[in-house]
Amino acid sequence: MPESQWPKDTAYSAMVILSFICNASCAYCFQRQPAISQIGPRLNSRPMTNDIMDQVFKFVDYRRQGSVVNLVMLGGEALIFPDHCLRLLRGMPALSNARLTTNGVLLVPSLAERLVEAGLKSALITFDGSQPNHDATRYLAGNRGTYDTIVKNLSAVETTALRTNIRIHVTPHNYASIPDLLNDLSTNLNPSLHTVFFALVHDTGVGWQSGLDPNTLPAEEAIIELYRLSAALGFGVPTRTRVPCPMCQAGGSVIGPTGHLYPCEEMAGFEDRRVGDVWNGYDEAISNIRWGRCFTSRIDPDPD
Repeated sequence: MPESQWPKDTAYSAMVILSFICNASCAYCFQRQPAISQIGPRLNSRPMTNDIMDQVFKFVDYRRQGSVVNLVMLGGEALIFPDHCLRLLRGMPALSNARLTTNGVLLVPSLAERLVEAGLKSALITFDGSQPNHDATRYLAGNRGTYDTIVKNLSAVETTALRTNIRIHVTPHNYASIPDLLNDLSTNLNPSLHTVFFALVHDTGVGWQSGLDPNTLPAEEAIIELYRLSAALGFGVPTRTRVPCPMCQAGGSVIGPTGHLYPCEEMAGFEDRRVGDVWNGYDEAISNIRWGRCFTSRIDPDPD
């Protein structure tokens, strides 16, 4: 995005992908190569080096134009590299808010406390329906399910100051199981300490074709009913309904582990989607050709 279009008097959003390495192998992960394959190998990279991270700090400090910074930190699975997470939090200039996207498998209270001390405000953890649906799509090596571990960790971190947001993926395949998921979570967690929001799993041009059209009335009505159930069970629910993406639509940055810049997290790691790097900034000619945007009218708002 040209400098003349940078947002003024607003927080600057920076998404930093520390590595594409992950301890899980979710069936629909967009970090697969080639992108059109659901069974292709994951993207891979070494974790971000200290030198690259130092340059990220300089790039964000210049790009923010005096605004405070909202940081989104993810992988792969970022918590495989906890020291990198801590260094990123401690070194980010003008940090105002920081969120971690994690699968929750490694989110134990002792680590959560260290992250909060370094500046982390919230963590976003995803479920894919009730336990059978979730474990069929979000599993570790050897097809080991992650549901029980995640619920146990979420319950344990309730004793910390970390705020947790539960993102529930909605597809035609798992929709019927989501009320069972909500009831189970409300039994095993303190609902008042968690915010629930729903994300329609839709294709954004990277290959997973099975999804719901987010702009149809039936999809919107289905999501509204799930929010009503969540609120009735005592979970927090977001108040916003339609928001622009803070990255591809509002001048933020998506930074990969090698220091390359991308329009969107779904495009990160693919060479044909690079639009610059943290040493030289955005290449506007390439950006005009390669820039991609997520849906402009979303009904799956980020609670942060």
